[in-house]
Amino acid sequence: MAGLNNKSSTTLELASGLLFSLLVIFSLFAAHPEAEDDKTAVATINGEKITSKRLSERAQIYRILLALKSVPEFAEFLMDTEEGKKVLDTYRSYVLEKLIEEELILQQAELRGIKIKDQEIEERLTKIIAETDEVSNKEELLEELKKDQRTLHDLKEEIYRKLVREKLKRRIVKDVSVNQKEVEEFYEKNRDSFRDADGNIPPLSEVRDQIRERIKKNKRDSLWQKWLEEKKSEARIIRKLGADTAN
Repeated sequence: MAGLNNKSSTTLELASGLLFSLLVIFSLFAAHPEAEDDKTAVATINGEKITSKRLSERAQIYRILLALKSVPEFAEFLMDTEEGKKVLDTYRSYVLEKLIEEELILQQAELRGIKIKDQEIEERLTKIIAETDEVSNKEELLEELKKDQRTLHDLKEEIYRKLVREKLKRRIVKDVSVNQKEVEEFYEKNRDSFRDADGNIPPLSEVRDQIRERIKKNKRDSLWQKWLEEKKSEARIIRKLGADTAN
């Protein structure tokens, strides 16, 4: 009898899971009917389109909601209330801005003649495999990708975009420098942050290189963000997700 009860319980759980999945699908299409059209543009950047399909693939709201099966009340809040739908819309807008930035970076890299070789992608792929505990070769990586409904092509595209971003950033911030005065001022303002376990503060000579690299990184990141914002303001960006806006 206990076996039958367990079997009935399992069947009920499977049925509930299937029903939940169907409710998620129906709710998403009801909230965003434009997702039915793979070619619907949710934004254009200097004439280049970002489609609703690309946004959906990146946002993966469907998978997020499925992951909330253990907290169905929150999933229902997201799907069935105006406040919840606003949360999902805000998230989709956030992801869209990331895609806009990526497209703008690709355009700017092309203008500067930045290229990525297949060998560079393969080298980064090898590094990912070496640094991932769950996999030890490409075949195991493919299996892990399948679990996330992704392909090797998807991963290589992601690697390509990252490499483009890295190369472009290096070119934009290559002239950043740090002088001795900046190092000394940083040391004086942040002396306590260098204190060791015994409470001793090392002399500047021992941490000078560390400080220089920290300042340089902060400067590079700041210059990169400033450059990105300038390029966004110069670009022709039309957002069609929600209210239309243009820069």
